[in-house]
Amino acid sequence: VRDVGECLLAMHGQQEGDKEGGNMLGVLHSLGYTRGLLNSLGFPERKRLKSLVKYAQIGLYPDDLRDLALASGTAALPLQHRVELCAHALYVDLLAFFLPILLLLGPFIFLVEFLRWWLGLLWSFGGLNPLAWERSLPAPDDKKA
Repeated sequence: VRDVGECLLAMHGQQEGDKEGGNMLGVLHSLGYTRGLLNSLGFPERKRLKSLVKYAQIGLYPDDLRDLALASGTAALPLQHRVELCAHALYVDLLAFFLPILLLLGPFIFLVEFLRWWLGLLWSFGGLNPLAWERSLPAPDDKKA
């Protein structure tokens, strides 16, 4: 319980000696409020995620490129960085495409993995292991030749 409390304090940025003052819970709350507001305005979730990914990537650029992208738009960036931004937008689209498929396949994948675990457990205890059966079988009779 103490670890959870310390984690919450750290996320609020209220720990002693914390010079940064980051408020992670506030950021998460504001993202939730922003999402709700954009949904009520009819702004699609995919577009919101693409803009989050775009500006997160721009935030990782050096100061000069970041200032250029924010002042003049991403078209002013070098080709390599524009391709990176397009690739990240494509990742969001691919995720949007595969997410319903994964949601439908999820229970079946879980069952397959559970059956693999169960069969592996039986195998390891000798229930399905033919090598373990040999010890319980009678020895072959050599006099039949």
